[in-house]
Amino acid sequence: MIGSSNAVRVPLLVLAYGTIFAASSLLALLLRFDFHVPWEFFERWMDTLVWVLALKLAILGAFGQFRSLLTFFSFPDAKLIFLALGLAALVQTAAWFAADGEGMNPRGAIIVDFLFSFLGVAGMRTGMRVLRERFLAKRSHPASRKRVAILGAGEVGASLAREIQSKPGLGMEVVCFLDDDPAKIGRTLHGFRVVGGREDMAPTLERLGISKCIIAMPGAPPAVISQSVASLNNAGIDHDILPSVDCILNRGVSVSHLRHVSPEDLLGRPPVRLDEDAISGLISHSTVLVTGAGGSIGRELCRQIASHRPARLILVERAEPAPVDIQQELWSDPPHI
Repeated sequence: MIGSSNAVRVPLLVLAYGTIFAASSLLALLLRFDFHVPWEFFERWMDTLVWVLALKLAILGAFGQFRSLLTFFSFPDAKLIFLALGLAALVQTAAWFAADGEGMNPRGAIIVDFLFSFLGVAGMRTGMRVLRERFLAKRSHPASRKRVAILGAGEVGASLAREIQSKPGLGMEVVCFLDDDPAKIGRTLHGFRVVGGREDMAPTLERLGISKCIIAMPGAPPAVISQSVASLNNAGIDHDILPSVDCILNRGVSVSHLRHVSPEDLLGRPPVRLDEDAISGLISHSTVLVTGAGGSIGRELCRQIASHRPARLILVERAEPAPVDIQQELWSDPPHI
C-alpha cells in the first residue's frame, strides 16, 4: 500500500513542482525584459528549461521534499526548500559564468526565478496546510470539539495554539487568548483574538461558551496561578496547566504536557515529603486533638490523621456545625474512627 501510494504521489509532486518552476522561470524572464522578451532570449529559455527543471527537482528530492507530509508545513520545511532552490540557483549561475552567458538565461532572471520558485512552492505547501487545518479538520470533527481559551498570549501559548490547531483529533478548538498585558488585548495571535485579562476572565469565557481554559504561563508567580484557578473554579470551567519553564525548555511545548493544576503549581516549590512511617508510628493508637477542625486546614489535618488510625480523634471548633460535617465525612469514608 505504501509503495502504490508513493507511485502516485511522487509523479503528482513532480508535475506540481515542475509547473511552478516553469511558470516562475517564464515570469522572471518576462520581468527582466519588461514583458518584451527578444526572441533570442526566449529561445534560450526554452533550450535551458528542461535541464533547469530537472536540476531543481533533483535537488529538492535530495533534500527530502518528496518524502515530507505536504499538509504539515513549518519553518524547517521552508528552510530546506530555500536551501535546495538556492543551491539550484548557484549551479545555474556557475554554469552561466562557465559558458560566459552564451545560450543561458540572464543572471538577473536566474535570481528572480529562484525567489518566485521558493514563493510558489512555499505558497502551495502553506495552502495545503490551511486547507487541512481550517476546512478538512472541521468537517471530520464537527460536534466533538471543545471550545478552548488559552491564558497567556506569549510564545508558549502561541506554540500550544498551533499544535492544537494542527491536531484535530484532540477534540479541541482554540477560540481566544487571555492576557494581562494591555498592549496585547484586542490584537490577534495566529488568527485568535486576545479578548481580555484575568480580571474579567470568568464572564468573558462564559459569554464565549468556553468549556476549557489552558493556563500557559509557565513563568507566572504561584499567586497568579492560584488566583486564576480560583476564578475558573468559581465559574465552573474545566482547566489544565502547562508545566514549569525548565520542563518547557528541556522538552518543548506539547499538548501531551497538559495536566491538572497540582499543589506544586500553587506553592511555587516542590512539596515537602514527609516521613510517613515516623508519623504513623507517632499517631497510630494515640489520642489526637485538632483545634480549628472545621476550617479548610483543620479538615485536611483530620483526614490525614484519620488515615493513620489513631485510637481517638478529638475535634475542637467554635462553630458547632463544622466539626459535625467533618465527623460525618470521616465516618462515611474509611478508615473509620
